Amino acid sequence: MKASTFFQGACFCDSRAVNLNAFCIAFISGCAFNAVLAVEVMPSKPAHYFNDYAGIVSQSVGGKLDRQLSQFERATSNQVVVAIFPKMQSDSDIADYTQRVAQAWGVGQKERRNGGVLFVFLQDRKMIIQVGYGLEGALPEATAFNITEYQMKPRFIAGDYEGGLRIGIDSICAAIRGEYSSKTVGALCCHWFFSVLFRSVCSLVFIERHAVASLTRRLVHIGRLTGERFSSSGSVSCSAGAAAAAVVANLRRAAAVASAVEAARLAAEGLDRAGKGNLHTREGPMPFCMKQSLTNARS
Repeated sequence: MKASTFFQGACFCDSRAVNLNAFCIAFISGCAFNAVLAVEVMPSKPAHYFNDYAGIVSQSVGGKLDRQLSQFERATSNQVVVAIFPKMQSDSDIADYTQRVAQAWGVGQKERRNGGVLFVFLQDRKMIIQVGYGLEGALPEATAFNITEYQMKPRFIAGDYEGGLRIGIDSICAAIRGEYSSKTVGALCCHWFFSVLFRSVCSLVFIERHAVASLTRRLVHIGRLTGERFSSSGSVSCSAGAAAAAVVANLRRAAAVASAVEAARLAAEGLDRAGKGNLHTREGPMPFCMKQSLTNARS
């Protein structure tokens, strides 16, 4: 009976612990969810095509851009919206946040999903283009990144917000029409090629300068051993011809210095052996018969 009571109590205690753990998990999850909702703000769907909530362009310019986007939708049935905010009201990644916002707005025709939104967050210094599935072929991520990074961003950095927005809108519309990619593929390839070429040349020049500097330091060390001083001052030419000539000249001087060092070492070794009774001639050690005759002459 006591054992039965004990097990019943144990079961009761375990169930209370399980219920308490479940309550704690639910409470913490609810707090975290509420915190996320409190941090992230989903803006309402804009009423215009061009929406400048940060006030970076004049009303006249904003009106012209809004009419341009309206005319573009009438001509192509594709809808493009521009939304400029002072700050992104979310701690999420800009791609995830703007994708949720664009889906909530429902830009474009629902059955065709042919809408696109250009998001600009001024204080965060971020911008991104979100498009529906119907426009992913005409405006892929690579093209969208090129528009924001290489066409809009430099003008924004220079303070030309109006110029950056104009070229961004024109490029988006041209890409949807199929006119943008054919004009910019060559420019993108040239930009990539010259960028890679520039980095390769800089790497080769750095390696060359490092090799010449290392060789010069070694030659200076060898020169100090023989009393000869090599000047390590002066600028080293970055051209391949000058560097090659300098390397060849330094190698020749190094060979001469090495020969002199070897000769001095042999001479010192000969004198040391002579002082210990091991006589040497210019051609090498004396033969045994010559040593014996000299010994007899001395005696």
